[in-house]
Amino acid sequence: METMRTLRAGLIRCALAAGALAPCLGQEMLITARGTVTGDQYTAGPYAAAQVGSAITASFRVPLSGSPVVPDRHVRFTVLPPTFAITIDGVVQPGAPLTPAYFDVKDDLFGLDGLRYSNALDNGEFLEFELTGPPSMLASMNLSLLRDRYVTEDPLYPQMMQITGSGGSLFLHLDEVVIGQEVTFATFCDPLPNTTGLPCVLAGAWKPYVGAEAHLSAQQGPPGTFGYFLVGSSIDPVGTVISQGRLCLEIQAPASLGRYNWVQTDGNSLGVFDSQGVLQNAAGTSTTGWGFDVPTALPFAGVPTVQAGQTWHFQFWYRDAVTGQSFLSDGLSATW
Repeated sequence: METMRTLRAGLIRCALAAGALAPCLGQEMLITARGTVTGDQYTAGPYAAAQVGSAITASFRVPLSGSPVVPDRHVRFTVLPPTFAITIDGVVQPGAPLTPAYFDVKDDLFGLDGLRYSNALDNGEFLEFELTGPPSMLASMNLSLLRDRYVTEDPLYPQMMQITGSGGSLFLHLDEVVIGQEVTFATFCDPLPNTTGLPCVLAGAWKPYVGAEAHLSAQQGPPGTFGYFLVGSSIDPVGTVISQGRLCLEIQAPASLGRYNWVQTDGNSLGVFDSQGVLQNAAGTSTTGWGFDVPTALPFAGVPTVQAGQTWHFQFWYRDAVTGQSFLSDGLSATW
């Protein structure tokens, strides 16, 4: 995550258009591979800090236009070295690819789909990763249509990630390959417990091509209780107790605070907690049926839209069906 935040700082801002990120930086796409060290035979060199269990992330950008290797089956995209970064447990490490370096996308090549990178680095090490899957894994070789997380756990479709060099070898489980700039999330606010004895808590997930590409969910609510999401531009670190809940969204100007309760629009997040305390969507604004798909339009005067590079903050307000008291969840910040 830290790598993506570092890279994002240097990006120009671009709008979310038609439910998908408008291309930025002259038609480029971010590629991220995440792995967990399973075998450590690396005793010296630039990555000696890694050990079994360490999380390693490699990320880079490629132009959206690639070169066909096999027509309609295999496209090769040139890696842009200045955008390359490796992290070990969130700490950026030295190393950039020797040029030329490529990211390969294979669609139904010899009955398999695949994503692959393999190249020497300027510090003498060698990085490679490959994820394969069934022909249904990739529906295109157009990166603009492939923004998603890709994971393979089926032993029929191998995956690998490793770093080798003079210091030895690091063998990793390839956890996922991500195409595109993810929406990232962070929690805030200490919520008060509701009538279940537990506080309501939020979670977020990146959801490409749907609204603003952020999905919110809520758990640990009183069954049968209705509510909706709030959104704000700033956080109040102390919070204001309202009824039985703590509002941690800033309410003082110039901060903005809005409610996703716009009926008959995709800005209606009305939902009800089921018997397990999971928020079920009651407005038809969730492709999963639970939680809420954040739309591009913000519920403020003038109806501004979510823009890349922005951070917005969310809480869920709900009124207990039995006591009539109001409660609030913890907070969740989303960065585009």
